[in-house]
Amino acid sequence: MFSYLRIAMRKQLNDFGIHTMALGIAKNSAWLLLDKFIRLGLGLTVGVLIARHFGPHDYGILSYAIAFVGLFTALVSLGLDGIVLRELSVKPQDKNKILGAAIVLKTLAGLICFAAILIYCLNSKSNEPATLILIAIIGASLIFQSFDVADAWFQSIGQAKYITYARGSAFLFSALVKIVFLYTNAPLIAFALIYSCEIIVAGALLWLIYSKTETSASELIFDKFEAISLLKESWPLCLSSIFVILTMQLDKIILKYLLGNEAVGIYSVGTQISTIWYIVPVVLGSTLAPHISRVSTDKQVAYTSTIQNIYTTMSVIAVSAGIFFYFTAAKIIVFLYGTEYSDAGNILVIHIWSAVFIFHVSIRTRILTAEKKQTLVAFLAFLTLLISIPLNFILIKSSGIVGAAYAFLISWFMCAAVFPIFREDTRQSMYKFFRSLIPIYSK
Repeated sequence: MFSYLRIAMRKQLNDFGIHTMALGIAKNSAWLLLDKFIRLGLGLTVGVLIARHFGPHDYGILSYAIAFVGLFTALVSLGLDGIVLRELSVKPQDKNKILGAAIVLKTLAGLICFAAILIYCLNSKSNEPATLILIAIIGASLIFQSFDVADAWFQSIGQAKYITYARGSAFLFSALVKIVFLYTNAPLIAFALIYSCEIIVAGALLWLIYSKTETSASELIFDKFEAISLLKESWPLCLSSIFVILTMQLDKIILKYLLGNEAVGIYSVGTQISTIWYIVPVVLGSTLAPHISRVSTDKQVAYTSTIQNIYTTMSVIAVSAGIFFYFTAAKIIVFLYGTEYSDAGNILVIHIWSAVFIFHVSIRTRILTAEKKQTLVAFLAFLTLLISIPLNFILIKSSGIVGAAYAFLISWFMCAAVFPIFREDTRQSMYKFFRSLIPIYSK
């Protein structure tokens, strides 16, 4: 499957007359994939140990706290990630102004969001004190997520290896500490602390590498006009990110409200494996984004064919995973997590098929951003959230945790295959999605 992607991309990029671009994309993708697979492979292993150690109830508390804080990550990002990457790709000479404005904006957003979380925790009566403490500790990580703007610079120049060095080292440190905590029977609060520490260490390492390989971080400039310009471009993506994260995390929040912590724990185990596959479009999208932004429209036919090949490859990977887990999910869950999580097998069987639609939506978002059509991204994400809320309440009440998985699946199907029909400028992406389900179609 990956060889199919490599061959298809090389063929189409050669049509642009830039074979070196294909090599750059392949190399950059390899580093990003290495980072993601190490993190997710080791993360899955440690996650299995944590889930087995604490059991569904306590693991559900930790999963809920992470999901709750996750609702704020879109506000912290301000939708800047894709815009900053695009701007750095086309205006690398302005990197100090772009990065300086982005880090100040994201730091301020992180402080505001953390303050909001603290106010909620101090006044909430709807959650247990232990849950609120975990939320507050994990929420502190929002302040330091501004450091990831250095990530965008390394992506824009095709040096993803530095991202792998920084994030991989931080994650390895975090994983080892978690294993020690498990061995010493540390409480849940310790795992919340290391969650925040990992983000701080990764950010610090990214900026250390940036200072050593580029210019000192002290040379960054905060230009208010650059900041305003970035915000004007990013606000649709910020809204889109909020809608997407709400859609991704809403199921756990509603499950907690309707069925309690144990249901959240079992459901989180079922979705933990399926979300591993989401790294594929994220990595490919991050790698392709700078090149899509630079490409001219002189050879539109070749460009369109390349995009179709990418969509087709994503569908092949996602469908293959769906078929594999349809036959193996129950055994894998019991083998990894134990019989107390056996109900999570049904969740995995359903949830894994969402990747077919999420893969397409993720790449579509990158393409629309590169084409400066961010408002369309927000429009489609809003419709997805709008349908997700009633679906979760209705299906969870009628079918329990399995209902949450079906709500997730249906929501993303609508986003990929139905909602684009409402606008002429997104209809083509829907056609490309259906064509991607026929692997022999390559034009």
